[in-house]
Amino acid sequence: TISVNSLRTFTESDPTGTWYSYATWLDTDGTWHDDATEVSLTLSPQAPRATEDPALVRLRPPPPGPATCAYQPQKTMMADCAADMVGINTHMNYLGTRYDTRFDDIVEPRLIELGVRHFRDAPGDYAPVTASRFISLARHGIRLLLINPDASTKDYAKGLNATAGLPVVEAVEPPNELDSDFPRLESFVPEMWASYRGDPEVAEMTILGPSFGNTRDSASNLAKVFPTAGQYMDRGNLHDYCARDPEGALGGGWGLSLNEVIARYGSLSGSRPPWVTENGYKDTGTLPYHPAVTERASAKYLPRQFLIHFMRGVERYYVYQLMNDAEDFAILNNDGSRRAQYLAIKTFIAMLADAGPPFVPQKLDYTLTGDLTNVYSMVFQKRDGRFYLAVWLGVLSGVMAESDRLVADIETPPRALTLGLRTPIVQANLYTPSFSPVSIEQHADPKGIKSMPLSVPDHVLIVELKP
Repeated sequence: TISVNSLRTFTESDPTGTWYSYATWLDTDGTWHDDATEVSLTLSPQAPRATEDPALVRLRPPPPGPATCAYQPQKTMMADCAADMVGINTHMNYLGTRYDTRFDDIVEPRLIELGVRHFRDAPGDYAPVTASRFISLARHGIRLLLINPDASTKDYAKGLNATAGLPVVEAVEPPNELDSDFPRLESFVPEMWASYRGDPEVAEMTILGPSFGNTRDSASNLAKVFPTAGQYMDRGNLHDYCARDPEGALGGGWGLSLNEVIARYGSLSGSRPPWVTENGYKDTGTLPYHPAVTERASAKYLPRQFLIHFMRGVERYYVYQLMNDAEDFAILNNDGSRRAQYLAIKTFIAMLADAGPPFVPQKLDYTLTGDLTNVYSMVFQKRDGRFYLAVWLGVLSGVMAESDRLVADIETPPRALTLGLRTPIVQANLYTPSFSPVSIEQHADPKGIKSMPLSVPDHVLIVELKP
């Protein structure tokens, strides 16, 4: 008999659904076991009391993704969950810039080519041309996370969806990075929640909490003066720029690890999973607290960012940004030509994309042997049965430069490991999506591949395994 005890009282704002736990252990041969009895826990919504404010009652199950995309250690995940988590920041509302003047021949074609299904932007001055472009992208399957600068933005979001006849806006958030204006957040956040939740036409949109420039202090400080903030959001909201290896002790920015940053925002959001709505790497413009990196380093880091955030429970990651305005974070050059990091994102998404209804992935019985220091790995599966083992070294790939003149790559030698396979596999293709969509190595054995050598670099190596 197993007793499950609650550490606090559940409320309407908690996610509903079924969770399970299981024992897992590593034997002396380096094999993970996870075949112990699973223990399930189901949380169901309670009918609202008559005294509750109907505008604050949750009107639907928690958005956005199915529980099947929630990371489970040592479990195979659906490949499309990784492809679907990637989004991009744009500034379509910056009229007169390249986002405006080159929308038709650069911005929209490059977004479609990139393969992203999500973008983040603001209405700006609510110009009709901006709205028409948001709608055009939605018709290509690219949905909007809309920043709400004021209370009237709800009607704008509502109008976009009504005009298009399809969901243009899929999620909303408060004004960007109000670290220095807690009084405004204390009033805006609950008012925004009530406004959207009280309108049936937009009630199903995902509502994010506030974003902050300071990942170390702002969320926890707001939680001290606004302890009920979590009940007015579906998801957390991180801007965890780190300018370096995201897996390391400083991978969350502001001198913190990614785990620490997520935990600090959790003091505000509770158990709600976070989205990352801004993160990226600048190519020039080194600052003492934010060094630039080369295109090559950025192309290495970004797929690692996606996967390590996935492993930490982050559901969505919006890269900053498509094209430049002031700071050099762009994944495209000013003439629209593709930087290395653009191609890395495009290949990562294309390699793992597998849209369709949820399914239960099978287990891949495998081992990695050798020096596993700083080695990270995840397993995905597509609906046709192919497995995708992603493995990489979580180390620095760029010099922490003090000026642009000193920006340089760090080329860590690949790590020699051995992949052992107990699941019957007849063909293996190896890819390095940061630099090419073409397989760099192939193995085949109709009787089943038992093992193969891997040369694991400081960027994501994907091993496609065909049963």
